[in-house]
Amino acid sequence: MFYNFIDEAGNSIECNWSYDEFIEHRVEEDDGSTSFFIDNIKYKRDYKREKDGFRTYPQNWPLESQSMGCSIEQIPEMIDFARSKGVEVDYNRRTGAAICTSPKHRRELMKLNGMIDRDSYI
Repeated sequence: MFYNFIDEAGNSIECNWSYDEFIEHRVEEDDGSTSFFIDNIKYKRDYKREKDGFRTYPQNWPLESQSMGCSIEQIPEMIDFARSKGVEVDYNRRTGAAICTSPKHRRELMKLNGMIDRDSYI
């Protein structure tokens, strides 16, 4: 599994470790926090970097959706259609992907497009 770490100077590294290797480098601090020593340098887990790319994490919004997008030529028409239904939407002008600004906005766009969400937890 890939683990991301950051040192006190802000330098990041990524390690592809088994769970055993992960445990081997882990050190419990006196204050209850966990540190990792890699090549005699103290690191902390960089959870933000590990979670990039997963849509359920707040730092990953806005999210672009190809499935709710359109062709580049259709963008003005789709914006007008969404506005007529009370939903503000923008599109990536290069790819035509719909830009969802939040989970709520994504649900509104899905409803507008007649789509259902199999990942209903977001």
